[in-house]
Amino acid sequence: MAGSIAGIGYISKSQICVQMFFIAIWLLAVRLFKKDKAINLLGFAGIAGMSAIPFVLPSLIRNYKFAGDIFAADHFSTIAIGTWKPQYVILNILKNWAQTSVTHTSIAVNTYIREFVYSFADAICVDLNDPLITYSGGGTFDAYFSPSYHCDMAPAPAVGIGLLIAIVIGALLTGYCLASKRKLSRHFDLELVLLLTILSGFAFVRWQGWVTRLLLPVYMLSAIYIILVFNDLFGFFDIKGLRI
Repeated sequence: MAGSIAGIGYISKSQICVQMFFIAIWLLAVRLFKKDKAINLLGFAGIAGMSAIPFVLPSLIRNYKFAGDIFAADHFSTIAIGTWKPQYVILNILKNWAQTSVTHTSIAVNTYIREFVYSFADAICVDLNDPLITYSGGGTFDAYFSPSYHCDMAPAPAVGIGLLIAIVIGALLTGYCLASKRKLSRHFDLELVLLLTILSGFAFVRWQGWVTRLLLPVYMLSAIYIILVFNDLFGFFDIKGLRI
C-alpha cells in the first residue's frame, strides 16, 4: 500500500517526493530502533517500489518522450529553488508561507504579513524578487500577493496561519517540558519530522504567483501537524473529549 500511495502522490504532484523522502527516512529509523532485520526492511522496500511502478511508469515514459529524460530535469530545475544559501532558503520559505497565508477577510493581516516579508528581506540584504527564489515569468511578489479565488492561485490562510500558531504552541510546549523535565508528547518525533518536511516543502519550490497549487502536499501534511500540536495542547491542560 505504501508504494501505491507514493506512486499516486508522484503522479498527482511530483514535488511530494521531497516530503516522502523525509517520511521514509523517519520510518526507516523507527523500524531500525525497533530492531527490525535489515533484510526484511529491504524486502518491504522492494515490494513498495514494485507496487509504485504501475502508477509512475506512464509519467516517466511521457517525460522521456517530451523532455528527453524520464524525470524532466530541465523543466523541474526551474521550479526548484535556485540556491541553498541559508538566507535565500529562509526568504523563499517566508515568501511561500506568505502566499499561502494571504486572506480574503483581513487587509490588516495581509499588510502585516507583506511588511514582515519585506522587512526580513531588507534585514538579510536579499532582493525579494531575486531569480534564484522567483520563478522566471512568475511575476513579482507584490503583483501576486493578494487574495484570489482562481484555482491556480487560491491561498490557504487557515493552513498558513494555523501552521504558524501550531509552531509557536509546539515550541512553547516543548520548551516547558524540557525545562520542567516533563515527558514530551508521544507524537513528538512525528511532529518534528512533519515540521521539517513541511519547511523543506516550502523551501524546495521556487516562489511564483501560482505557487499555492504546487504546495498542496505541504498543506496536507500541515493539517496533520496542526492537529497533533493542538492535541498536545488539549492534553497539556487535560481538556477531555478533544484529545486523539
